[in-house]
Amino acid sequence: MNSYRGIGRFVTARSHIDANVRPSLAERPSFCTPVSSKLLLRALIAALVLVVTVLLSYVASRRSVDFPVYHYSARKMLSGTGPLYGPGSGIGWPQVYRYPPLFLVLFIPFALLPLRLA
Repeated sequence: MNSYRGIGRFVTARSHIDANVRPSLAERPSFCTPVSSKLLLRALIAALVLVVTVLLSYVASRRSVDFPVYHYSARKMLSGTGPLYGPGSGIGWPQVYRYPPLFLVLFIPFALLPLRLA
């Protein structure tokens, strides 16, 4: 080993590099282990599904014609006010409810929410 005086301190330099001092690439710790890669992939897929769901919900809420009719009719069925069918339903022509009342049972969870959130 060679020695020389550095800036205010004594420095020792190695004249050769020992192969055992540095670990090989296979021995080095990695941040991308198979477990973390799978977890990262699952998180990315979940985030992608969430983004697509939110975007589709937004587009559907802006362009939907039928859903407000079902929502309004399900709310009327829950409250028991007024007729569900015909011009007296309060929705207005041509947006009248035309399906059996049993179909509205599927919309009860949505009727508990405001229209924009449902």
